[in-house]
Amino acid sequence: MNKPIWTATDGNGIHLLIYQDAYPPSPREWDNLGTIVCWHRRYTLGNPHEFPAPYDFTRAMKGIPMICYDIHIYDHSGIVLGLDGDQYPFNDRWDAGWVCYMYATYERIREDQGCKYVTRRVRDKVDGIFRAELEEYNKYLSGDVYGYRLVKSYSCPTCGQEVEEEVDSCWGFSGTEWKENGLVDQLASEYRDLAGKLEDVR
Repeated sequence: MNKPIWTATDGNGIHLLIYQDAYPPSPREWDNLGTIVCWHRRYTLGNPHEFPAPYDFTRAMKGIPMICYDIHIYDHSGIVLGLDGDQYPFNDRWDAGWVCYMYATYERIREDQGCKYVTRRVRDKVDGIFRAELEEYNKYLSGDVYGYRLVKSYSCPTCGQEVEEEVDSCWGFSGTEWKENGLVDQLASEYRDLAGKLEDVR
């Protein structure tokens, strides 16, 4: 296991250790509203699909009511995706360019939103959902996903050596806002204050 990135202790042998999650599940495997279909020479991105080229997608989906956005990629020391219309770095002439579509059919939207018509208000809500889903996917692509181990350390009464006992662990928390990403809620109540004491040890 890699070394922890952030640590905190209660002063009584309890330590909260935060690690980068080396094997997080892709958010594209979740029950998303949007589907991302990508074509890239070096990366496998988005959802699995059977469209050899963008033309095949647009031809197959012609006439199907949907909300569809162009997605651009910025590829420079890592990759990040942005919705059409997003500004720098997605308008960078050297390291950015169009890479895929993100879409949801009206049928899928009505099912997800429990509505009869895809109104302007619904479209605005879908826009927000798409952006949130893309933000989550970007965290995954950039390795901004973490896990924790809660350990208790003490001296062995027999041999005197330091012993580390794992109390709890959990993985798959996106971003470093520990209250917002669910990590604090996952901790037992008596250990939640440790999240506010975390220090970067890199």
